[in-house]
Amino acid sequence: MTLTILLPWPPPGSSQNGRKHWAVKNKQSETDRGIGRYAVKDALAGADSPFTAGDRFKLFVTYCPPTHNALDLFDNAPASCKGMLDGAFAALGCDDKQVRQVISQYGAVGKPGGVVITIDKL
Repeated sequence: MTLTILLPWPPPGSSQNGRKHWAVKNKQSETDRGIGRYAVKDALAGADSPFTAGDRFKLFVTYCPPTHNALDLFDNAPASCKGMLDGAFAALGCDDKQVRQVISQYGAVGKPGGVVITIDKL
């Protein structure tokens, strides 16, 4: 089973390089988790999660930045999406610790930007 979800481009407050107060960062993390949960609910369209807590996953991640000032694929882009991915996996009844392989790439540049996540069972 494969599930594809579309997430918005992560806001600057989601970056691990931000110098914000911990309370501000915590509020942003809560918001990000909510975005991930709603993205999964939209993708499932009312159906139950096709995954179980014992499954192992492979992620295909396509980052479509809003401008050419993109985050790097090695650490900043995945870290900025961490909260949204946590929320998405929580909505699926799983944990992101079950991900065993991640393939990342850049997609088209254009506003408003976004992140396309395809979750596949191994």
